[in-house]
Amino acid sequence: MLSVEPRFLKVQQTFLVIVYAYLGDIFMASQELQKSEEYYLKSLETAEKYKSHRNYIPEVYQKLSKLYLQTHRKDKAYALLEKSKNLNDSLFGARNSNNSSLLKIKDAYRLEQEKQRSFLEKTRINELEQEKRIFFLRYIILSISLGSLIIIAIIVFRYLRSKHKTTEEILKNKQIITEQKNKEVLEIKNKELTTSALQLIEKDELLVEIKNDLINLKTEGNLPGINNVLLKIKSNIKQDWNEFNARFTSVNESFYKTLSERFPDLTQKDQKLCALIKLNFSSKEMAQLLGISVESVHTSRYRLRKKMYLEKKDNLEEFIAHL
Repeated sequence: MLSVEPRFLKVQQTFLVIVYAYLGDIFMASQELQKSEEYYLKSLETAEKYKSHRNYIPEVYQKLSKLYLQTHRKDKAYALLEKSKNLNDSLFGARNSNNSSLLKIKDAYRLEQEKQRSFLEKTRINELEQEKRIFFLRYIILSISLGSLIIIAIIVFRYLRSKHKTTEEILKNKQIITEQKNKEVLEIKNKELTTSALQLIEKDELLVEIKNDLINLKTEGNLPGINNVLLKIKSNIKQDWNEFNARFTSVNESFYKTLSERFPDLTQKDQKLCALIKLNFSSKEMAQLLGISVESVHTSRYRLRKKMYLEKKDNLEEFIAHL
């Protein structure tokens, strides 16, 4: 700054007001108060001499006042503050005729800005209200749509549930009817089986009588012919049982399968006994169909109970009937 001072002295002396003020600030900052005071005073003298940069003078007065206060020259400090205030009022005050037109323009500008700000605020308020109305309308539409969807969903759900329930009831009724029909058919077939078995028993009884008569006649005549007839009777009895067994199996398809799966140790004779028990035959009738004595039937029943792991309280007929 000191090096450029000579150039300003030759070319633009008015700018020295600013240069000296800056130099005063620099020396003030470095606590060289005497030099700072010197350059502040030079700045004031230059401004007074060239009537230039007078807007800097109030500020220089204030800085110089601080310097005087720091060096305990309170009277001078107060005087400079007063000068600064008066000069500020004369330069920038509203009462100054030079500033009145500028202040009017400034005031007009301020009013125009306030008017524009008010207009923008009103516009923004209108926009917000419009957005609020649009949002509210969208909310109403969305609520109605959602409510409609919920109502439709409830109606569809009830309809489908009712339809499904109706379908289930129809299927259930069909199943019940089918089961009843199958049960009735099974009962009829089992009755037919029982009737057939009883007829076999009667036939066997007749054949046994014929057999006994033929045995009594052995001593009287044609022994080979009698033996041939006896063999045919025996073969016919076995064929009758096989036919009965085939018919029983066709009616009760899963019976033998269930027996084999649950009780794999049962013999074919045991299975025959189970079939006859299922048809509620008496021990005598079983003995005639199986070609054994009643005592043998009782023994077979006892062994069957053991193979099925039944206790004394368990009823064999009821157990087999539920298979």
